[in-house]
Amino acid sequence: MKKRHILILAIVVTTTFFSSLAYSQTQQSSLGLWQKDFDAAKLQASEIEVIQAFLAFKKYYRSLIDGRWGKGSQGALERYSVSTSSNAKPTFQTVFSLLGDFGRIVEKDAWRPFYVSELDMSHMVPIEQARYEKNQNPAPYTYQGKLTSAVLPLTTSYVVGNQAETINLHGKARVMGASDKDAYELYNPDLLITSYKNRMGSVYTRSDKKRNGNWSTVIIETPMTVLVSLISSSIRNGKQPAWNLPTDGYLLKIARSATGITSKEAEADASGDWSGIQDEAKNAGSGFIVSADGHVVTTSPVVSGCAQVMVDETEYDVQATKDKSGLALLRPKTAAPVSEFAQIILFGPNEGDTVAAVGIPLAGGGNQIAIAKGAVTSTTGLGENEATQQISAKYQPGKLGGPLLNTSGYVVGVVISRYEASKLEAFATGRRMEEHLAASKLDTRAIRELADGNPKHIDFAVSGDALMNFLIENNIELAFGLDDEVLDKQSLSDRGAAITRPVRCR
Repeated sequence: MKKRHILILAIVVTTTFFSSLAYSQTQQSSLGLWQKDFDAAKLQASEIEVIQAFLAFKKYYRSLIDGRWGKGSQGALERYSVSTSSNAKPTFQTVFSLLGDFGRIVEKDAWRPFYVSELDMSHMVPIEQARYEKNQNPAPYTYQGKLTSAVLPLTTSYVVGNQAETINLHGKARVMGASDKDAYELYNPDLLITSYKNRMGSVYTRSDKKRNGNWSTVIIETPMTVLVSLISSSIRNGKQPAWNLPTDGYLLKIARSATGITSKEAEADASGDWSGIQDEAKNAGSGFIVSADGHVVTTSPVVSGCAQVMVDETEYDVQATKDKSGLALLRPKTAAPVSEFAQIILFGPNEGDTVAAVGIPLAGGGNQIAIAKGAVTSTTGLGENEATQQISAKYQPGKLGGPLLNTSGYVVGVVISRYEASKLEAFATGRRMEEHLAASKLDTRAIRELADGNPKHIDFAVSGDALMNFLIENNIELAFGLDDEVLDKQSLSDRGAAITRPVRCR
């Protein structure tokens, strides 16, 4: 009898174990890529370098930034994970949290690779407001130079000398750091390192032997230990690239997957050349009525280069366009007074507010509107462009130029594509701005979405302020929405249908 009970218990335990194992495997497979356990084997060396650099800045990693993932790198990431989430087993979300956290610092202080040709060495440095001076009388050395920062308490010196001169440099460093019990020394035939702290701060001296027999030395002096850790671990012989994630890497694959960005869009955004991507909304989109006289607002790409513009079956002229906002104002060729037109709110929306993107998708082939609800995830667009805002409501070809409504049915923006958002950012800055997490601002925005731990779909709209200014400039009398009644789904759809129209070229 006892044997039977034991057998039944064993079967129950075994069944429960394998059931839980199967569940955990199913659960793991159903997770988004960003939620899965971190696996360095999926990453390229350049991706690992970025992670190592950021861990070094956070003081979790104290070895070389070399793109090789070992116990030191894994341990550093685990310690970071415990400090931020109390979880000793890091996920890819842990990495994105790290990237977003440090990325803001990198961007603020403009960290870039700094290459000294005389030494044939480079390292990362906060280059913003930095000044480099070459010593015209370097004796007894072959070369001397110095980089100082007007923003951070940092001085980096560069020396080229023979072996005796180089050993003398490290000898002086040893004397200065004699009282530091934690001083670090490394003396190899081709590499010398002396690092110490004193009451003035930290000093790090590294010398590399070159093929011509001379030694190239970098000396970092700063009261901020974290700067020594980051700069010293980034020192390389030769040139090095910026801390940008590779466009074909696994981390950006995760970021794009979670936010709806395509690889082609990200690459086009990085280069500023969208010619290789077919803009499905060109010369066909949506618009909405903004005046009792029947004026319609849409976006410039919808009506660009058209010989004839049709709104429903009525012919319209292009009255005005604006490059900064990408908006276009259409006027009916013959009087077409209407009873219903858009109402605009004076202020908002705010980040987190619910919105609805309204338009007439091309796929429908008719005039049936479609509404996609979402939220305002950022009140600025790419490159912090204030003429645009980021939304999580999904864009569809044909919706370009349609109204973005709040929950009361008032217009708070104009729906645009990622393509148009990128173009408007480039126009606003006048150039392609270099990013610090990725070459593409779409990718950078996607990384920051994941850094917050709750990634949202990324699409864009022209801001309500930009729309209002555009209409005022063109003498359109505005109607403002004042109440804050929250409409149900059908009422919101009816409000959108009353003002939204298909815009086509013939």
